Parts: sequence; structure tokens; C-alpha cells
Amino acid sequence: AARNGVTVPVNEGGRRRPMGRPGPGADVRTAPAPVPAPRREAVPEPDATRPTGMPSGTQYTEVYYHAFREFMAEHGRRPNARELARALHEHHNVTDADGSLLSEGHLRPYLREFRERYNDEMGLGG
Repeated sequence: AARNGVTVPVNEGGRRRPMGRPGPGADVRTAPAPVPAPRREAVPEPDATRPTGMPSGTQYTEVYYHAFREFMAEHGRRPNARELARALHEHHNVTDADGSLLSEGHLRPYLREFRERYNDEMGLGG
């Protein structure tokens, strides 16, 4: 509230505000509200994260799932994302475009899908 009804000028147009608001040195001009950035649809992964070493005409999912099943047969358990990335590299020569292992973040969604797919194939339910 204004102290004793005292006001101070805000701009040359004669606008005034109660004294005491806002703090000293504050810019009293009002800025327009920021406009939120438009939401973007999902975009394909950048080339740097695109797997290389895939047989031509083969979908990523099928190569990943094949490596998933091989790991399960060899180890008797499901691989985590890092283990699947290593298996894809070692047994299928699949890497990122820069030659590094596929990222765990890239593979995690596939692991959930593969667990369900494997259980369905084995008649184990979801």
C-alpha cells in the first residue's frame, strides 16, 4: 500500500505508482508475458545416434530383439540396457554413428517392449 498516499512517476506519460513498490532500481515497465515455445512432434534421432552396422533391409527392432534373445539364452536372464548395447556391438557390430556403444537411453524403451514380446512368445503372459 502507498505510504500516506504518496505516489511516484512511472513514465513520462504521467502514469504513477504507490511509493514503496517495486524495490529500488527495479524496472517498472511491464514486459509482455513470454510466449511459450510451440510443442514439437517427436523427431527422428540425430544421425549421431543412428545405429550403424545393421544388415540392409533389417529393422533396428529385429536386430535388437535378436541380440536380446541371444543374451537371454546365454545368461539365463534379461540384459539391462548397457549389456544389450555391449552385445549388439560385440556380436552384431552395431554402434552409434561415431563408433561408440548405443546409449542406454536409446535402448531402454526397447527393453520394456522386448520383455513383453518374449513373455508372449513363451506363453508367460505380461
